[in-house]
Amino acid sequence: MAKGTATARTGEKLLAELDRLEAELAELREELDRSAQLASLGTLLGLIAHEFNNILTPVQGYAAAALQRPEDTPFAIKALERAASGSARAAEIAGAILALSADPRYRPAGEGERTCDPLAAFRSIVSTLQLEGVQIQIEAPTEPLRVSVMPAVMQQVLQNLVLNAVRAMGGVGRLTFRLSRSTGNTVQLELGDTGCGIPASRLATLFDAYVTHADGAAVCPLPRSGTGLGLALCHRFVTAAGGTIRVTSELGRGSTFVLTVPEAAE
Repeated sequence: MAKGTATARTGEKLLAELDRLEAELAELREELDRSAQLASLGTLLGLIAHEFNNILTPVQGYAAAALQRPEDTPFAIKALERAASGSARAAEIAGAILALSADPRYRPAGEGERTCDPLAAFRSIVSTLQLEGVQIQIEAPTEPLRVSVMPAVMQQVLQNLVLNAVRAMGGVGRLTFRLSRSTGNTVQLELGDTGCGIPASRLATLFDAYVTHADGAAVCPLPRSGTGLGLALCHRFVTAAGGTIRVTSELGRGSTFVLTVPEAAE
């Protein structure tokens, strides 16, 4: 009898210990999840801060130049126009970021539309940029295709890809935009250029926030001029919309970025 009682007590102690270990494990998992979320948030905030710094630094420079030479009216006007253009670009990026907010209080006024026409967005971008020296080729179905991506997000992602393509071509070449309905209620967008291409060694980490090369220097995947969101942010935006983005490239022949995003319900 005493032996059975002792065994029961030992079993109860083991069960209690297992319960305690299980609770500690659950707490550890929650802590790891929080740490991962904070690390991801820190990376995203770093990317955003870097982009805004790239834009605002020239804005400050142009404004200061105009103040230093107010008597030179043509120069001052040109400098202020460039400063205004940079500040407008910063506002566009802020709008695209806020549009992704789950809380409607933080979305830009009028940002109620949750779908867009990617072909119309592309045409608007190339028209605004006035890409002299770049041949634009469009391959798309006759009927409009709408996708479940917010207009501000699509505008910024495509604009960044177009600007990267133009830089890769040195301002001269052919830019091809293809749009088609894909499998699983998705739409595929392709943006191809005839630029310099991307080294194979960089393709695997092209959408990473930062890439450390052999010399130890931390750099962003593609040259930045303060006019684009950056490929890492583009990747996050497309993923947040439930889509994917990938790239194929060949040195000396060009690159093609392929986006697959959900088709908007009719």
